[in-house]
Amino acid sequence: MKLYKLLLAITAIGAGILIFNTKAYASNSYYLMSCTEQNIPTGYYSSIDTTVSEEKFRENLHDVISNNYTSFTYDQAWEIDYYADADPYNEGHIKCLYTDQVVDNLSHTSSGGRKYWNREHTWPKTHGFNDSKCSPYSDCHHLRAAESAINIAKSNNDFGEIDTDSEYKESYGNKYAGGVFEPKDEVKGDVARMLLYMMIRYGEYDDTLMSYKEKVDGVDVTKTEKVNLSLVDGASTTSNSNGNGSLANLSTILKWHYQDPVSTREIYQNNVVYMFQKNRNPFIDHPEYVEYAFAGSKEYVNPTPSDRVEPDTQIRTEEYAIESLGFEIDDGFTTNEYYTKQNYETKNLTWTGYNAVPATLDAICDAQSLRYSIKANSLQSAQFFMTKDVYNLSRITFKAKASIENLPLRVMYSIDSGVTWNTGKTFYISTADGSYEYVLSANGGYDKARIGFVVDSSSDSSISLIMDNLNVYRFKTDAGIEFTRENTKSSLRFNYDSEVVTIDGYQYKLATSASEITQGKEIVITPLDMDSYPYALGAVAITSSGGEGNNHTQTPITVKDNKITDLGSANILTVGAGAVLGTISLKDSGGKYLGNGTASSNYLKRYASMSEGTSFTLSIDATTHAASLVIAKESVTKNTVRYNATSGLFSCYSKGQSDIAIYVKVASSYEKTNYFYSNMKLRFGAIIDKDLYEYILDADANASFGLIISKDGENYDSYICTPSMVSINNGVATFDETGIYAHWAFVIPIKIEDYASLVYAKAFVTIHGENYYMSEACYSVKTLAEYYTNHLSELGLTLEQNALLQGILS
Repeated sequence: MKLYKLLLAITAIGAGILIFNTKAYASNSYYLMSCTEQNIPTGYYSSIDTTVSEEKFRENLHDVISNNYTSFTYDQAWEIDYYADADPYNEGHIKCLYTDQVVDNLSHTSSGGRKYWNREHTWPKTHGFNDSKCSPYSDCHHLRAAESAINIAKSNNDFGEIDTDSEYKESYGNKYAGGVFEPKDEVKGDVARMLLYMMIRYGEYDDTLMSYKEKVDGVDVTKTEKVNLSLVDGASTTSNSNGNGSLANLSTILKWHYQDPVSTREIYQNNVVYMFQKNRNPFIDHPEYVEYAFAGSKEYVNPTPSDRVEPDTQIRTEEYAIESLGFEIDDGFTTNEYYTKQNYETKNLTWTGYNAVPATLDAICDAQSLRYSIKANSLQSAQFFMTKDVYNLSRITFKAKASIENLPLRVMYSIDSGVTWNTGKTFYISTADGSYEYVLSANGGYDKARIGFVVDSSSDSSISLIMDNLNVYRFKTDAGIEFTRENTKSSLRFNYDSEVVTIDGYQYKLATSASEITQGKEIVITPLDMDSYPYALGAVAITSSGGEGNNHTQTPITVKDNKITDLGSANILTVGAGAVLGTISLKDSGGKYLGNGTASSNYLKRYASMSEGTSFTLSIDATTHAASLVIAKESVTKNTVRYNATSGLFSCYSKGQSDIAIYVKVASSYEKTNYFYSNMKLRFGAIIDKDLYEYILDADANASFGLIISKDGENYDSYICTPSMVSINNGVATFDETGIYAHWAFVIPIKIEDYASLVYAKAFVTIHGENYYMSEACYSVKTLAEYYTNHLSELGLTLEQNALLQGILS
C-alpha cells in the first residue's frame, strides 16, 4: 500500500500563555497573556556600546542586568518556576529542561523521584555560592525545572563534550562521564546562555556577598566573601563554596551558543523572569552580544547560525485579523475614513476569560454575546483579555447592559504584549441597553496593543453583565510593514511504501517463575507496577565528588504486553552461581557484582568479587509475579532488593518500598515495519490573512508574491508564485475559493545525498518595486524531521507518523 504523507504545521509565534498575578504569586487569580515574542523594555540596552573593549563591554552589560534587580527567596523560586517552565499546551504542568518530560507543576520534591521535578541550578551552587540566602542561589534566570533523576545525574559536574568512543552514561540524549555533563543538542544553547548570564551577572564586576563556614582551630567560623563566578577552559574545576566559583568549559559553552540558536521557549522564560526579577538575560535578547563580551568567540561557530525561526506548530489567528467573537455586527456606530472596520466570524479564540475563584464567577463567550456573572459577596473580579497583539489598534465599540444600575466596567489596554495592563476608561453600565466607545489613540493607533475588560463587585447580590456587538478597529498602515511581521512557513512532504517483516531475535519478557532465571541468562530488574513506574534498574548512582554511590538509579524503559519494547539505558545483568549453595549472583556489564555487604545499611552497591553479600536467594510469586531477591549473608538485615519510588532508586531494605519484577531475555520473533521513501520534498511558503492580501493589492494592484531560496544563506534565487485562497483545518491547508487565507509556496525536491543539507527561505512581497521579507526559515529534511520527533505531543503527531519520521532519520 502506497500512501502520501503531509506533515504541515503553521504559526508558532504567540503560542505561549503566561499565568501571572501581580499580588500573590501562588494565587489562582491570573492574568493570561502571550509571552513568546521579545518584550524588551524601551531603552533597556540603550547604554550598551559595542565599540568598547571586551572587558568594558562585560562591565557595562553587568551594570545593565544588575540595575533594578529584585531578589526572591529560594522558596519563592518554586512559584516563579511554575510560570517560567509552564507547558503552554498542558495547563497546570511544567516542562523539564533536559528531558522534555511534562510533570504536574505541584509535583516537586528536593529528594527527587519518579515524575518529580527539582529546581535545577544550571550553574551548580557548589561552584561558588552554596548559601541559600545569596542572590545567585535563587536567581531564576538559571533555575530550571528538571526531572529529578537527570538532576541527580548532572550533579555539580562541569559542562563539556563526551568522548563517545569511551565509556559513558546516557539519558534522554544527555551524556555524562568522568565529572563532565553534556546536555542534549536541543538545549545546549539554552544552557550556554544561562551560564554566560551567570558569569556576567555575578562575575568580576559584582559586589554580591555570601556567607560560608570554615573551621578555624577546630571551630566553625562564619565568613563573608564576594561572589565571583567565572567560566574557564582546561582541566575539571573543583567545588568551591566560598564565592570564588569556576566552571568549565568556556570554549564549549561558546560553541553551544552558536550551534543552538535562541528558541521561543527561552524568549518566553526570559520575559517571565523579567516580570519578577526586573532584569533580563542579554544573550537571549541579543545573541550577538556574545562576540563583544568574549572576543574571538566566533571561532567556535560550527555550523554557522542562521536567523532561523522554529517550525510552525499550529494555526493561530493572524495578528491583523481582529475577531469579533461572533458578536452580531452593528452598523449603528459612526465610522470615518481613518478607521478600517474588522468584522469576522469566530474561527479561533483570540480572547480568554478567567474565573478568579472557581464556582464564584464565570465569563462566557457564545455566538451572540459576552456575558459576565459574579456571585453575591465575591471580592473577585471577572476578567476577559485579548491573548494576542493587534497592530495599529485604534478603538473599540460595543453595546452592554447590567443587572444593576451603574455597574463599573473597566476597559483595560496593554501596549507591551500584556506585561502590564492600564485602565483606559471606566464605564458605568446601566440596566438599559447602551452604546459605548473607547478610543485608544486618535493619531495613528498604537504599534501593537491588546484590550481587556474587568468587572469589579463586592455587591451583596449576584450581578450580571451582557455585552453585544463588540467591534474592534485599527488604523490602516503600510501593507509591507504588516507583511514583515509574519514568518516563512516550512513543512515536509514525501511518499512512502511500507512492508511488515517477521524477525527472529530476542526480547525481554516478564518472568513468572524462578525456574526461568538460570545461569547465563540476562535479566532486567524493574518495579512490579510498570504502569505507575515505567523504569528499570539503571547505572550506579554517582556521588557529588564523582565516585560510585551506594545505590542504583532508575532509567526509563517501555513495556507492552509484559515485554520490554524499548530498553533505553537499562542495566543488563547476567545471572551466575552465588557463593552460597542454591543462590545466584548478578553481574553487570562492567564485570562487577551487585549486592550489600554492610550489616544495617540500605545499599545496593557494586563489588569486584563474589561473596555472601553478593549472593541472592530468588523466588517469584506465581500470582502477582513479584520477584524476591534476598542477600544470603545472615548478618545483613537490610537484605531485600526493592524499588524506592520517592527517590527513584533501587536498593536493599528490610521492609517497605515497592515490589520488583524481573524481565528475562528469551528467543522471540517479532514484527517490524520497514519504510521506503520517495519524492522527498521540503516545502517553504507563506500563509496570510485574506484581509492583508487584499490590503496589499489595494496598495499595489501589480504586487507580486514569492520566495527567495538559498543553499548557503548568502546567495539567493528568487521565485515568483501565484497565491491561492485556502481554508485551514487541523493545521492542513486545502484550496478553497471562499477561504479566509491567501497561500503560496515553493516545493524543493531533495535527493538522499542532500538529506542533511540546509535550505534557507524567505517569503516576500513586492509593492511598488520594493521587496518586503518575512522572517527566514532554515531547515534540512533531517533537522525538520528531528524537530517533529522532538515535539510530538505539541504537534499532535500519531505513533505512525513518529515511526515514519524515525525511519527518515535512520
